[in-house]
Amino acid sequence: MNESMQILPQFVLRVLRSVLYPLKSDFPLLRELSFESEKDTDSFRAILYHCEYLQRSHPSDGRITMVIGCTRLLLNIPTASEALELLNTRAPSRVCATLLLCVRAHFQNWSLAKDELAGYLSQYVPLPHPVFSSLAKTITCHNRYEGWVSLSLTGKLVLTDYTSLSTKNVSLIIDKETFSLASLVYVREGPEIRITLPENWKTARSITLESPDRKYIGTVFNIDNFLKIDGFVEATETYLKGWARYRSEPERPVKLHITAQSPQKHTSDRSALYRPIKITTCPTKLFDIKNLSGEACLPPFSYPLNNISFSEKSLSVTTETGVPLYGSPLHYNILAEQAVLYAHASRETFPALYKKRAHSSQSGIRKVVVIIPVYNGFETTRLCLKQVLRHNPDNARVIVINDASPNEDIVHFLNSLPENEYFSILHNERNLGFPASVNKGMRQREAGEDVILLNSDTIVSEHWISQLQKAVYSKENIGTATPLSNNATIFSYPDKDGKNPFPTIEECEELNRIMMQSWQGELPEVPTAHGFCMYIKSECLESVGLFREDIFAQGYGEENDFSRRATALGWRHVACLGTYVGHSESQSFSHVKTDLISRNLGIMNDVHKGYGQIVRNWQLNDPLLFCRRRLDLTRFRKHYGFQKSVFLIAHDREGGILRHIGHRSIDYVKYGYISFTLKPDRLENGKKIWHLDSVLQQHFPNLIIPQSLSAFRHLAEHLNCQKIEIHSYIGNGLENILHLSQIGLPYDVYIHDYSWFCPQITLTQDSGTYCGEPSETACQSCLKERGSKTGEYSAIPVLRQKSAAILKHAEQVIAPSQDTAQRLRRYFSTPINVIPWEILPDLREITFPALPASRKRIIGILGAISTEKGFYQILALARFIAQNAFPIEFVLIGYSCNDNALLETGVVKITGKYKEFEIKCFIEKFRIDWFFLPSIWPETWSYVLTQLWMVEKPVIVYDIGAPAERIRQAGGGLIVPLHMPYSRLVWILHDPVKFQPVRPENNSSR
Repeated sequence: MNESMQILPQFVLRVLRSVLYPLKSDFPLLRELSFESEKDTDSFRAILYHCEYLQRSHPSDGRITMVIGCTRLLLNIPTASEALELLNTRAPSRVCATLLLCVRAHFQNWSLAKDELAGYLSQYVPLPHPVFSSLAKTITCHNRYEGWVSLSLTGKLVLTDYTSLSTKNVSLIIDKETFSLASLVYVREGPEIRITLPENWKTARSITLESPDRKYIGTVFNIDNFLKIDGFVEATETYLKGWARYRSEPERPVKLHITAQSPQKHTSDRSALYRPIKITTCPTKLFDIKNLSGEACLPPFSYPLNNISFSEKSLSVTTETGVPLYGSPLHYNILAEQAVLYAHASRETFPALYKKRAHSSQSGIRKVVVIIPVYNGFETTRLCLKQVLRHNPDNARVIVINDASPNEDIVHFLNSLPENEYFSILHNERNLGFPASVNKGMRQREAGEDVILLNSDTIVSEHWISQLQKAVYSKENIGTATPLSNNATIFSYPDKDGKNPFPTIEECEELNRIMMQSWQGELPEVPTAHGFCMYIKSECLESVGLFREDIFAQGYGEENDFSRRATALGWRHVACLGTYVGHSESQSFSHVKTDLISRNLGIMNDVHKGYGQIVRNWQLNDPLLFCRRRLDLTRFRKHYGFQKSVFLIAHDREGGILRHIGHRSIDYVKYGYISFTLKPDRLENGKKIWHLDSVLQQHFPNLIIPQSLSAFRHLAEHLNCQKIEIHSYIGNGLENILHLSQIGLPYDVYIHDYSWFCPQITLTQDSGTYCGEPSETACQSCLKERGSKTGEYSAIPVLRQKSAAILKHAEQVIAPSQDTAQRLRRYFSTPINVIPWEILPDLREITFPALPASRKRIIGILGAISTEKGFYQILALARFIAQNAFPIEFVLIGYSCNDNALLETGVVKITGKYKEFEIKCFIEKFRIDWFFLPSIWPETWSYVLTQLWMVEKPVIVYDIGAPAERIRQAGGGLIVPLHMPYSRLVWILHDPVKFQPVRPENNSSR
């Protein structure tokens, strides 16, 4: 058992070297770091520190995450598992799964190790590294199992038994047939029994090893999953390329066949003319960087198109067993095909004219056939068909296409459904993909019958068909209609980006009722329909034709191609705002979705030049915004009635304002108000808007209005707004805020900065130091030289005049500190109320500890350190400390405007971005003694100071602004003069207890 503990570090070091060296080329601060053996703990700590810092700015870089996991394991830190589990969820790999087994064994979590080993053996071939067999032996013995079982792609099943085993009691069950070990070919080498499986083992569904009275880990194998090959293919101008991998052994080369895809029916006769071209994926190394960084291992292949002599335009790329890769079949010369299509189109444009009888439309309710292809996702398919049959009107029938589903539950479920004239099921002998299955269904339609294409992962509600029909028949030239959904690209609601949870049946039905009631007949035109639920008028289908199954393979893009072809023939596509259809998305082929979408969008833009820009322009204009906003308002009224609300006007930036607004929102909830944060923003097309957000459970992301007084009035009336709180004019426009202050709603103004009279916001110069608040003439010169950080470029007198008008008519003007109020009173005559943003307990117990003189001081700095927050002060201090070998080290919990400059001093460590709950962890990790807040502008409050007091750490601050005022009032720190020389300041930072700490002026706890 000690064997695995000896091999384990070697394996981890091998992984670490494979990842760390490529990282060094991208991140210079890692270039000086190296290690020799597992005993170089100081090196590992340095590597871990720098990579944890890098991870905060590069959270998606799996290489950094892998280094963190490995170094934590080598340093005996249990959270090594967190990093490795994260990588394994991104893209499972054999190496990452083995590293997790290393963690479980190292920290002796034997039960979890057993479960994970069993899971590994059921889906992977054992890793070809000595560490795996050693780990398996250790885990097996600690759980008191006799051994473990593995399977290889070569048809070898290996039983490893560490006890004396009689082979007479071993048997294999292949599906339902039992084989004794004696009836099979096997070889025994030490503890291993290597069993050669029967030749037809690949056709089996499952293989189980049995041995009475003996326990083995990993005895059952699902052969379909074990042999599964994922792959994708596309054609470029010169190459056929893609990737393919075995799920159970991703690094193993995969043999593929390229064959001609004949459009004729008797392909078997023609296939003899073309021998398949045999190719193999490129080998992938076990310790390839992608394997180690949470990226999918996708062994590539490519083949020159000029080496293909088939006359057919369509090719198929399959595995040895004939299973096509996703993206197959495919056209490898679409542009040449377009020349032929253009010739045909020209013939249609200039025909030999003849008389043609005008088509007369059919009156009455139109018949419609609902076509539902089914492949995977049992539960969503069951829900879909349940709802479709429940809400199927007399004029509709349903055709389900079973696209050779591998899911036994789906097959049994479909077989249990009774067929009749309104419901039928077609079964594909092999998987054809969405376009071909849909075409098969559309060929079953009757004359004049409209079509609805419906995904099997959707939820429909009452009257969905009649509402779609109402939309498509409202105008003669409308060819298709698509409803709104939670996940349907440009048709998505509430969030237009489609990142909405899959709704329940009840949620779908509620939204559907709201949409039916609120629809006023509007029909926004869209550039394309969406195949998740697509109503196609019969006349449109007959004039355009079926989907192009020849170039869109398994799907994605085929409905867009159909839509653009229809548009070219004069048909329009609309969004139906009278019904809502839930959509789960990607039940069928999520493994290769990204590649398939990318390839098929490329095809779309080749076939329909400018298609991407057409969609992009439509999205920029966002014609559905009015509908989404109306739905939000209707839902709000339904859930909250005429409950009173208040609007809290914020700026368009980060900072303490948003935190304070969050606190104010909670306060209003206590008094029965609904609070909305009104934030300025810009749409992608550049239009300035206001966006309302709230802390409500219900999500209303479309409360978006233009920055105009009339739009504001209208929204305030709808939401029963009773009051406004103005927290900033930045981003909103001072003129707009002035107008809002005059609409008759009562309002308060909260002071968070000095933008009301200072265009620099913080009363600072270029260097970040306090400007001293000079004359109005000097301020105007500053504005002229430096511009404005508020976005307002009015002359100083005009700025202050407008600000005075806003402040004058406020019910209250509230500042958080006396220092802030005093500065404001120099410019405005309006009464200022001082109300602290927070109330804290007595802080007099938070004091500086006395430390040995010889001990290095670890001084923390918290936040985002800009120039006005003291960046240049910290840089100068750090350089002074380094030059004089002073026993002080800074730890910046956060980041600065120039991290590299601080790091180069050698006396500053930086964590990178942080969450508030992490502050205490960092204090303990770096053993921080106390904190220094180097801010050199007169801050109005400082939540950073509050956060440090909450973790019971004393703080040193400059004598300026609210932080100094708060320490004078409540204790908890030390105040130093603003322009104190660094040679003096370092001594105070080193031993603040020797200097007279500030005692509270009174018993105030603010």
